[in-house]
Amino acid sequence: MSEPQNGRGALFAGGLAAILAST
Repeated sequence: MSEPQNGRGALFAGGLAAILAST
């Protein structure tokens, strides 16, 4: 899944990071 558009990927990674950090 290597798409040039890093929009959803960034949002997904950000959300995951936030959830992990909030744990």
